[in-house]
Amino acid sequence: MDDILKFAFKIGYDAVGIQVSDYSQFQYIDFIKKNHDKIFLRLKQKPTEKIYNNYILVTEDIDEIVKSPSKFDVFVLKDFHNYRMYIEKIKRLNRKIGLEIQFSDLRGLNSFEIAKFFKYLKIIFKFCVLSSNTFIISSGSKSIAEMISPRIIDALLKFCSISPEKYWYAFNSWFILKNRVYSYA
Repeated sequence: MDDILKFAFKIGYDAVGIQVSDYSQFQYIDFIKKNHDKIFLRLKQKPTEKIYNNYILVTEDIDEIVKSPSKFDVFVLKDFHNYRMYIEKIKRLNRKIGLEIQFSDLRGLNSFEIAKFFKYLKIIFKFCVLSSNTFIISSGSKSIAEMISPRIIDALLKFCSISPEKYWYAFNSWFILKNRVYSYA
């Protein structure tokens, strides 16, 4: 875990999000406590115990969008071919969420599918801007080898005619509002 964090900062990240499915079973709790200012947790559900970390609630489940009240901050769009269906459901939510696209989803696609991915990415970005939702791009990495530097993300944003400065400003503003912290008793 320490290697991942060091590498992330070496390539230009200020903070790192770590996907945790069950916080009580997470083996790096002490490490995260020690580095709480550099790590935020991506949780699937609100923790039942008190934790001393920033976290956001993340879902990939389309059914979670239609639940009332839905309890998530970020929806990860995995099936970008059905983006219209997701957009329609998110419109009905009437709340400001993050809509995340992960570049790890590009692995294994052919060139035609990659071109479609970038076309959909532009459409989803435009939807987020018009609906006051937040567009989020992440590497979706599960290891050091899959990490993408912020400079590469900037280049991909420019490729999609998205201003990196405006993107990072909007993302940081949204993240500060959505970020939750619970401290140990």
